[in-house]
Amino acid sequence: MTLALVRRFGLSVAAASALLVPLALPIGASATQAGSTQDGSSVNAAAPNWLHVGYSMQYPAEGGFWQYGFKNAAIRSYYTVNRVHGSTVVLNGSETVRSVDTAPQKKSIAEKPALNYWGNDDAYYYRVL
Repeated sequence: MTLALVRRFGLSVAAASALLVPLALPIGASATQAGSTQDGSSVNAAAPNWLHVGYSMQYPAEGGFWQYGFKNAAIRSYYTVNRVHGSTVVLNGSETVRSVDTAPQKKSIAEKPALNYWGNDDAYYYRVL
C-alpha cells in the first residue's frame, strides 16, 4: 500500500509510511503508562484516552445506588442512599463539580459539561457523611 501512495500521490516513502501508522493500531487500542511504586515494583495502568461513555451503575458497600458516566455532552455522577451524601465529578484533574450535601433518599447530582476529546480524563466520586 505504501508504494501505491508513493506512485499515486507522489509522496516520499517516509511520508506514505507515516500516513499508514495510525492504521496499524487496532480500533479501541489504548496506550499504557508505566511507573513504579515506592517499593520499586513496576506498575502498568491504562492511560485515559476518552471519557467514560455511557452510564455505569454500582451498589456501594455504604448502601444506595450510584450512577456515573459521560452522556449528552456532560460527565455526571448521581448517588442515592439513606444517609446524607453527595457526588463529585472531575474533568482533566482540575475542573471539579461537587454536589451539595444531599438529604437521605434524595438524588445527589454533580454534572459538568464536557466533550469527548482524545486525552480527556474524567473521574467520578460519591461521598457519605
